[in-house]
Amino acid sequence: MTLREILAQRDAIRVELRSINDAHPDGALPPDVQDRVNAIEAEAVTLNATEQRLALQADLDRRAAVNPVEPVRRESRGAPVLRPGEVVGLLPEQRMADLAGAPAEPLSLGRMIRGHLLGDWSGADGERRAMGEATGAAGGFYVPDTLSATTIDLVRNTAILTRAGALTIPVGAGTTTFVRVLTDPTGQWRTEGEEIDESEGSYGPVTVKPVSLAALVRVSVELLDDVPAFAGQIEAQISAALALELDRVGLFGAGASSEPLGLYGVTGPTDISMGTNGAAPTDYDEWLDAIAALEGINAVPRTTVYSPRTKRTLSGLVTGISGNKTKLPPPAEFLALNRLVSTQIPNTLAHGTATTASVAFVGDFSQMAVAVRQNIVIEASRHAGDTFAKGQVLVRAMMRADIAHMRPSHFARIKGIIA
Repeated sequence: MTLREILAQRDAIRVELRSINDAHPDGALPPDVQDRVNAIEAEAVTLNATEQRLALQADLDRRAAVNPVEPVRRESRGAPVLRPGEVVGLLPEQRMADLAGAPAEPLSLGRMIRGHLLGDWSGADGERRAMGEATGAAGGFYVPDTLSATTIDLVRNTAILTRAGALTIPVGAGTTTFVRVLTDPTGQWRTEGEEIDESEGSYGPVTVKPVSLAALVRVSVELLDDVPAFAGQIEAQISAALALELDRVGLFGAGASSEPLGLYGVTGPTDISMGTNGAAPTDYDEWLDAIAALEGINAVPRTTVYSPRTKRTLSGLVTGISGNKTKLPPPAEFLALNRLVSTQIPNTLAHGTATTASVAFVGDFSQMAVAVRQNIVIEASRHAGDTFAKGQVLVRAMMRADIAHMRPSHFARIKGIIA
């Protein structure tokens, strides 16, 4: 059975169920009609399962056919190589640690912090060698490039943006400019000797200048001293805090002096409205409209990201037939999307008179990039605030990052989603 056949059969089921509902508005069904409804429900479940399998296969085939960037080149020894001045976008599955030439045995930021604070480097010989004399001002220290890259990979693995498909672009100090496509050129059939018309493909610059992103973590000295494995918790806390803020800024950054501009505020995406004052989804039509709008400009909608509340609303959709709680099967186009949930998408947006609206993003997140510098600075204090009295340490991690929107038109925003 093909997806087209499934859609046709589902339409027939919907028409039949609607007819039954119209004939019995009070929901009281005769036994033979109830038997037919039960059979239709079973048929819908089977169709849904078949559709999910076909959608998964179609998604895997599509992903295999499209590779947004050229894989990073490697020398014979396996170390990645960049030419001078070259800009590379790392796919979500590619590691910055490979680009930095990290050792085969992974280094740990948590073990490095523990060794630096307590002077106890047991089990952390690799971190001690890597750290060397990388001590900065105010009791801080610069994390070596190889460990910085590993830590940034932890942040990337946690961030929804990376899981959605956003590229990671390692950059140096100052401003970095690279090229993005503004409009695609077009081809033309021609006869021998015929002049070729000039197409309207155009390109423009994207400029990134990473700004400071910091996270502050409070740590008990006793836990650091008594529980060596707790070093991993510091690492997880720092990477989660940085990842959450990257997600927030990538989606909702204000674009002010110290904050990059997020996808919600950028110019170019298609906006799909849930109505003047917002509304709760009753089906998947807005997602289908977003997919159709993007495919209409040759974009490839791969991912949708929404809030946990929106996920719950979509999961609870029913057919709408009176007295019937059968779940509404999502269409194949929706199932083919990589569906992600982010707590950084608020449910308190204004939309008309509504103040509890949310938004969903649909698009090709490989057309967004997080530009990062490899250097991370760690500072620790036992005297800031009340830490000395409480036997605690404040650990501050700082990295520099920026958000680049290569093709904003390859995204859509579904606005005004109410629970």
